[in-house]
Amino acid sequence: MLHSFYRAGIWLTLGLWSGLLAAPLPGQEPPLHVDVLLQGGLIVDGSGQPGVVGDVALTDDKIVAVGTFTPASIGRTIDCRGLIVAPGFIDLHTHSDSQVTSPRMRASVNYVLQ
Repeated sequence: MLHSFYRAGIWLTLGLWSGLLAAPLPGQEPPLHVDVLLQGGLIVDGSGQPGVVGDVALTDDKIVAVGTFTPASIGRTIDCRGLIVAPGFIDLHTHSDSQVTSPRMRASVNYVLQ
């Protein structure tokens, strides 16, 4: 009986340690799993600063990383060398104020899809 408690205690201790070892350390980022990686494009962020060459990572249709990083896994890579990538860019200048009163145009789908 004591032997089985001892063995269960060892497995519990090993299980706890393996859980601690798998968790990121304080200040360390968890592994980055990327659905789509836009790789090597000129990133222009709209701040007025010159663009920088880097990567943009998308997961679940959201930007999860910009710049230089090392993903744990990548679903699809798109080569953006020689292209400009502007994460989160939205064209706020519109002439759609009169369309808001028109039921047919009210959705402004072209702006919603940006």
